[in-house]
Amino acid sequence: MWNAKFKRLAVALDERNIQTILGSEENPISIEELIAAVPSEIRSRIELVLPKFYKDPRKCDYPLFPQFLSIVVMKFGRMKYFTQLEKKLKADNGELAAIIGFKRDENEEIKVPSDKNFWYFVKIRIGENRIDLLLTEMLKLLNETAKRKEVKFAEVVGQDPIKYESKDNEAAYNGHYKTRMYKAQLNSCLDTLIPLYGEITKGTRYAGGDIIPYLNKIRESGIKPKRVCLDGEFDEIENFGILNGVLGIESYIRIDTPEKVPMTEKGIRKKVKETYQKYWAKENFNPNATTKEMAEFLAQNGELEISGRYYRNQYRREIIKHPETFYPKFHKRSLEETVNSRILDPAVFSPETTCNGTGKRNQNIHWKWCVLSIQILALIRMYYGARKDFISVKGIAF
Repeated sequence: MWNAKFKRLAVALDERNIQTILGSEENPISIEELIAAVPSEIRSRIELVLPKFYKDPRKCDYPLFPQFLSIVVMKFGRMKYFTQLEKKLKADNGELAAIIGFKRDENEEIKVPSDKNFWYFVKIRIGENRIDLLLTEMLKLLNETAKRKEVKFAEVVGQDPIKYESKDNEAAYNGHYKTRMYKAQLNSCLDTLIPLYGEITKGTRYAGGDIIPYLNKIRESGIKPKRVCLDGEFDEIENFGILNGVLGIESYIRIDTPEKVPMTEKGIRKKVKETYQKYWAKENFNPNATTKEMAEFLAQNGELEISGRYYRNQYRREIIKHPETFYPKFHKRSLEETVNSRILDPAVFSPETTCNGTGKRNQNIHWKWCVLSIQILALIRMYYGARKDFISVKGIAF
């Protein structure tokens, strides 16, 4: 009994120490103070990625990592223009710039990039696609830190397209929502609510085929999800085949009208066996394989139609016969909406009003920097021992 009490006390004291470092509602800290707490281990890893954006990084006039942190401060500060960022860094005799890591010259004047330098760094130097190198490295850091701190990370993931209203000329009119919009795609860890990868897509794009490319993106960083929880938009035969048969990921996807079966269970099993026999001469063919092993073999050999039907039918049967086991796992997908609401919270990013520039490319750059900024916030908190509220802005004074 006393051991349990001491353990609870130790946890409480530890959380109190963490709150002192990371801020609390009673004693908030500024986002600049939090960003300045980036551990040297994280800094050194990101510094290995940033030179890849330069032909000769030695010729860069300003240190790379402080430029990176400046854009993170810009996103959390809800600044739309790079002139605002330059002005903020130079205010108070460059106090913030010095905290972030910019140097002073021989006259003690802070050397900060101009708004044009920052624009080039974000829009051209890193751009829309190469920022994925930073996102991949950030996911590696999150995964490694989570293992070290024994935090359950990215075992269960979700994905959901978010309505992103815009008056851009490139925004498409969506008849369902009756507005001009983009779709802000976001793949998130449902264990910690940390966003993993995101993109801006056309407002009329059907998102059902996007789950596999997004999972492949996060798997590049060594993350291996065990389960996905998805809405009915992802209810596609091919998704079931790839997720279960190729990637080995459980797929709890809402199936519309599961009681309507286009092919009987007996018919599916028969088709799986018939298709499997065509591969009798192929290596790893097992004449004594179970139906499940046959479906997995077929999926890995490109037979996604029949293998996908087999796997989808297994989940359909669970919905009908054992809803008490299916729905508790499936309903975890609602946490994705929590992530969406936090990243779209006007108190944090307000992406509809803080994106610099117009058009899909600028929107995509902005969205990816928002995801990256939330990730570094979560990483700092996890590194210093936080066990929850990784992406919450409580305790941060903007």
